[in-house]
Amino acid sequence: MIGSAGSPGKVAHLTGELGFNAAFEYHDGPIVDRLREAAPEGIDIYFDNVGGEQLYAAIEVMNPHGRIALCGALNRQDTSRPDDGPGDLLSVIGKRLTLRGSP
Repeated sequence: MIGSAGSPGKVAHLTGELGFNAAFEYHDGPIVDRLREAAPEGIDIYFDNVGGEQLYAAIEVMNPHGRIALCGALNRQDTSRPDDGPGDLLSVIGKRLTLRGSP
């Protein structure tokens, strides 16, 4: 299990007290690069509560047939910044849609 957090103390909490296998601070460079470092073989399951660049990075690092649970969109709270993610998926969450790529 890999987590991301906004401070070194929170990263330490994820790996030390909560038992995550790895964690990184998302301010320490492009999130997609940090996620690839933490999961060099890719990821199979991703729980998203942020959206934006975090979700974009997860999609880039996902293995084929991976699964993403969309739960929130914290990135949208800061309306002064553009959304760096794959697009506005807030309605996907609200409507509880299932998105699946075709073979």
